[in-house]
Amino acid sequence: MPSPADRSQIKATAPGCAFAGASSASNGEFCECSIHDASNVVGRILFNLASENEFVATLESLLGARCVELQHIDVVEAWRGKGGGPLLFSCMLASLAARDEDVAMVLLQHKQDYSFGGDLVQWYRSLGFEMANEVLPLPADMGLLFQKDHMIASVADLNRIVAQRVAKT
Repeated sequence: MPSPADRSQIKATAPGCAFAGASSASNGEFCECSIHDASNVVGRILFNLASENEFVATLESLLGARCVELQHIDVVEAWRGKGGGPLLFSCMLASLAARDEDVAMVLLQHKQDYSFGGDLVQWYRSLGFEMANEVLPLPADMGLLFQKDHMIASVADLNRIVAQRVAKT
């Protein structure tokens, strides 16, 4: 595996990262991207373009805009804290743009895990995500409230922040 210090080959493939494919299921259209150089994997990101998740439907209704649900991001240990995550987000954003998807927001439900020695919520915040229940205008009569582990970010903010972070790697 290339070391995180030797990013030249990985960085060159990030905008055209490997789009592992899309599949349809009863609960949406899933897309997976992975970044690698030959057989050396940086990680993978899985997102749902047609989620039937009630939180995604609520967000789309509230904002009048299309949303994508981030389902999973996995950065191999050697790339954690060294730019692997922003590279994977770059891959997701490039995939959305290449597919001509008109997505305005990204919703995720974080799984805070301190086992890798970091603060996942703070990492997501550094990429532009905010706690959904703190920033969304929820009508009083709405029965469904976002849970404390839901976070949202605009695609525009993600594009700007991720581009800056990838440029520094």
